[in-house]
Amino acid sequence: MSASLRVGTRFCTLFNLTIHLLATFSVACIVFVVSGHSIFVQLGVEGTTYRRPFPFTVEIEAKTIVAISHAIRDPSYDCPIQDVTSDYIACNGGSSQPTTPSSDIINVKAGDTIQATWRHTLTSESLWTMASTRQRIQEY
Repeated sequence: MSASLRVGTRFCTLFNLTIHLLATFSVACIVFVVSGHSIFVQLGVEGTTYRRPFPFTVEIEAKTIVAISHAIRDPSYDCPIQDVTSDYIACNGGSSQPTTPSSDIINVKAGDTIQATWRHTLTSESLWTMASTRQRIQEY
C-alpha cells in the first residue's frame, strides 16, 4: 500500500510540475505574439469626461491637429518608440520638447472612479481600427 502511495505522489508532483511549465510557456508565447501601440488621450473622473475646449490644436511632426486631451501633457510625437533602450522611451519622442505642458488640473479625491482613454493617435476616433492590422483597441 505504501509503495503505490509513493508512486502516486511522485506522479502527482511530476504532473503538477508539467502543468506549471506548460502554463508558463504558454504565457511567454503570448507575450511575444502580442504587440500594440496606443496613446493616453483623455481622463474621466466620477463619470465626467474632461475634454479640451475645441478648437484646440497641437503641433505634431510639423502638422497642426486638433487634440482632445485636457490636463494631459500632449506628446509632440505619437508614433511608437521601437528602440526600448533609447532615452526617448520615457518621454515619447526625440524633439527638444517631447510634450506640450498643460496648465489645466483635474481634481481627483481618494476613492473616486477614474476612466482613462487610450487611442491610436491624439486625434483618433473612438473604437478606431488600424488599417495595417485590422484590429481594434478598446477604451477602458
